[in-house]
Amino acid sequence: MRINASTLVLLAMLVAPHAVAEMYKCSENGRTVFQEHPCKGGGGEIKVRPQSGEAQPTRPAGNNLTGQAAPDDRLSAQQAQLAAMEKSRKSREVEFQIKVSEREIRDLEREQERELEALREKKAYARNNLAGATWEQSISTEMQSVVERYKSRIGMVNSRIDRQRKELEALK
Repeated sequence: MRINASTLVLLAMLVAPHAVAEMYKCSENGRTVFQEHPCKGGGGEIKVRPQSGEAQPTRPAGNNLTGQAAPDDRLSAQQAQLAAMEKSRKSREVEFQIKVSEREIRDLEREQERELEALREKKAYARNNLAGATWEQSISTEMQSVVERYKSRIGMVNSRIDRQRKELEALK
């Protein structure tokens, strides 16, 4: 069996243990020197990564050795995401409530118009005499009462809409 030289070199590289040595940066006679044993004068150990890129993974702040976020970081991120989702849901809910309230105002306005139209029809039957005038006056008073009642109800709904809009602004 013939093995060529490139196969032998490749095999030697795979089998050879990776040499990991401590390195020291020292100052000797005003010069900077790098050596494998501790310095006698000033200097200290330095970390040298192998050229192969097989250095020990460094641990980023707040992360564990697997490169994944630490449990507290993940929990905080999930809580922040949950809070944002809750805020979004609440905003949609308030917007829906505003639309419902606006629809309620339109319904109240239609009801008011129906009641006033019925009273106008009654008023058309009033005769030009004292009894007719009295009846016409009572119908006019009733119409004013209807307008005031609906004005009050619509005002309450408008107040509710104002509160809902303020709540929506606070959420944004």
